[in-house]
Amino acid sequence: MVKKDEPHFSSIKAHNHLIHFEEYVALYLLNFSAAAWQCVDIKNTTYQSKNPQNQIIFNAEKTALINYSQGLKEVEKLFANVSTLMMFDV
Repeated sequence: MVKKDEPHFSSIKAHNHLIHFEEYVALYLLNFSAAAWQCVDIKNTTYQSKNPQNQIIFNAEKTALINYSQGLKEVEKLFANVSTLMMFDV
């Protein structure tokens, strides 16, 4: 009998995981607050990999994060003027 997916703690198909509560809160804040990005020096973050594919992925994700963080001011303006409910708004 061949098993395709054995029991595991988290997805073996995903590349990124949020395991601790602190990681989840940080992700939540960074998704909705431009002020939180002032605590992150993403532009000077570097990664040196012996695997060129990992280096390409890192560079692409870094560029995407920089672009995302620069656009958050407009998102904050939108959310300030539109009624929204979030999971922590109880």
